Amino acid sequence: VDLIVSALKYHMKERLRENPNMAQFHALKCFDCGTREWEYIFNLCKFQCSFLDLLNHVAKQSVEEAVLLEYVRTRNSMANMLSNVDGWSNTSSVLHLTPEHFRSFPGKTASCLMRFLTGQRESSD
Repeated sequence: VDLIVSALKYHMKERLRENPNMAQFHALKCFDCGTREWEYIFNLCKFQCSFLDLLNHVAKQSVEEAVLLEYVRTRNSMANMLSNVDGWSNTSSVLHLTPEHFRSFPGKTASCLMRFLTGQRESSD
């Protein structure tokens, strides 16, 4: 949910729509969505809009529908991320850290990250 809301907030920023070339640049693009998602999204505007314009239009009518639209767009990316986490879960060359690690234990997390990056072992003081 956090990822979807974050993406929605980002895509709703006015500065993304300020540049006159943005609509043409983003026309019929949905940032790594799958074929079914692409067809669903752009069928809503009869294939005559950009994702940013469509999202802005939908959000003015219903925030819930805008969240759903952002979910449809991000579904493929989220599935890919989860697949990567699952596939790399027991791989020693991958370190899984979340923002919560840094919020809860900033010093220990930074030390862990540096040990991982430099290949050093934790000292046993």
